[in-house]
Amino acid sequence: MVLAGLLKLVHVIASITLLANFVLLVAWKASADRAGTPAQRAFVLDRVHALDKRVTAWAGILTFAAGYPIIRVLGLWGGSIAEAPWALASLILMTLAGLAWYFVLLPLEVKMADAADREAAGAALDPAYARWSGVWMAGVLAVVATVIAIAALMVFKPGAA
Repeated sequence: MVLAGLLKLVHVIASITLLANFVLLVAWKASADRAGTPAQRAFVLDRVHALDKRVTAWAGILTFAAGYPIIRVLGLWGGSIAEAPWALASLILMTLAGLAWYFVLLPLEVKMADAADREAAGAALDPAYARWSGVWMAGVLAVVATVIAIAALMVFKPGAA
């Protein structure tokens, strides 16, 4: 049971870190866009991308790596995720959120950071920046909502006996 407890602890801490990092990145980027200078925007976008790669990525990996084995280690629902609809739904939602983060949000961060670097060097801000920023913000907020929905599934376990 020590292993199960450790897996739960890692899962919970990684999930909290994941959600907190997304919220921090949204607040930081919004603040830089609203009131920042070109140099400040470039710095913040560089840090946003770095934190996403260093914190968000690892928090997501640890959430998966610790979460899935909990069912197996504890022998819950016969040790099969298919027997726990709330866990299966959580896994599907987390996979979709991770794919959106990797294939949509990260590339947008690179585009925005490059545009901000060019602006800081004296060029005009790319007109597409506002569109990229809006899509990024909507995407991050959608991922945050998905993580909150997953937390609700974990707490309430609909369909569990």
